[in-house]
Amino acid sequence: MKNLSFTINKNIAMFAVVGCLSVGLLGASKLSQNNSIRKMSLSSGVGTCFQRVSQTFTALMIRDFTSSYLTTPFLDTTSECFSYANKEFKDIFAKNMKGASSAMTALVSDLHWFQQKATKLVKMSEESGIDLSNSNIINKYSSLEGLKDSFQEKINKEVQSNNSSSDTLYNLSIASFIAFFGLLANFAFQRFRSKELFAKIENESAKAIESNSEFVSANVERAFDNILRKVNMPKTYTLFNKYHADLLEKAYRSFESEEGIEIDGVHAKTTETEEVKTETSYYQDAMGNVLDGLSQKVFTHGIKLDTDLEDDFYIKGETELVEQVLYNVLNLAFEKCTEGSGAKAIEVTSKPLGGTAYLKVVINNYLFNAEELNFTNSSSDSHANVDLNLVLMSEMIKDLGAKVSIKNKVSATHSSESSEIEVIFERVQESKKVQSVVKGTKREILRSLSMNA
Repeated sequence: MKNLSFTINKNIAMFAVVGCLSVGLLGASKLSQNNSIRKMSLSSGVGTCFQRVSQTFTALMIRDFTSSYLTTPFLDTTSECFSYANKEFKDIFAKNMKGASSAMTALVSDLHWFQQKATKLVKMSEESGIDLSNSNIINKYSSLEGLKDSFQEKINKEVQSNNSSSDTLYNLSIASFIAFFGLLANFAFQRFRSKELFAKIENESAKAIESNSEFVSANVERAFDNILRKVNMPKTYTLFNKYHADLLEKAYRSFESEEGIEIDGVHAKTTETEEVKTETSYYQDAMGNVLDGLSQKVFTHGIKLDTDLEDDFYIKGETELVEQVLYNVLNLAFEKCTEGSGAKAIEVTSKPLGGTAYLKVVINNYLFNAEELNFTNSSSDSHANVDLNLVLMSEMIKDLGAKVSIKNKVSATHSSESSEIEVIFERVQESKKVQSVVKGTKREILRSLSMNA
């Protein structure tokens, strides 16, 4: 149950991470929105300050020298307005917005010159009545207006960028919250299913105890199967299965003897023997049938086929299944041969070797991909980018109880390349195996096994 506790803790940790991520994204979104609001407020404030500059310039150009817009207090207030805006900007945004910072600094600096020039022009116009239309104060005003527009343009771009980021962060936070509640719902559902499963196992166990069933062994195995698979402990289940099988085997051996043995008052006696024959196939016949069936394909595609199949031997397995395996191996080789470039040639070799026999098929000018090599030569269950015929061939070979491997061969100079399929069969001798048969009723033997296990 340690693994179950680990799974629960892992789920809780996942909830915490997703929850914190959701809150963090939402907080970042709100912070980005607040920055946008402050930048827009600052841009609007600079625009308000510049309206005062425009009022001063207008009063000067229409020669309204008595206007309050040309008085020293008004000009000082305008300077204070820009100074406050400049201070706010530098304290918050200047480090991250260098372009806007340069425009603001130039705006404050040129404003001082503009106001001094405006004051001098008022005095000169009152004394000598000079024409202001040719004064360079017009250019200076235009320069101030350009700096103001540049500053507001850069601020607006930053605001648009912040709004886009804020929207993205907000959407991500919503998605994270949805994922959080989805994980929570899934966790609750899994907990409910687990409780339901454990309650079902308890109920079945209670019924088995009450009924004194002779199938206790099967009930125990099924209970452990459900529990260990649920807590994701397949290796532990395999170990338990092996241990359980060993117990049953020991129980069989305890009453298997020539004279018989007394078990709970039941006399299980060996009275006869029967011959049990392992299913075998004559390899040469099976291979001959397969090659006959594929001869047309070999001829049609112009494949050069070299074979070395002289040795006679038997292998374990039904003839029909053996022929299907051989057909799939050779058919896959022919298909891959036609996909390769260069000469189409296949070499087929079979040899008996002690208690095994091997089939080796070499495909010239073809290489298996990495996924196919990994799938066939390891315990990988991934079928991505793996030929379906290779998957079917591997499954059939496993059903036969044989082993298969594939590999690629490339010469040192890369002048030649080939691939190889190797199948290892279990070789058998044509001999009879005698096995003792124990007699007794099914109920009596099962009850004895369950109690002794």
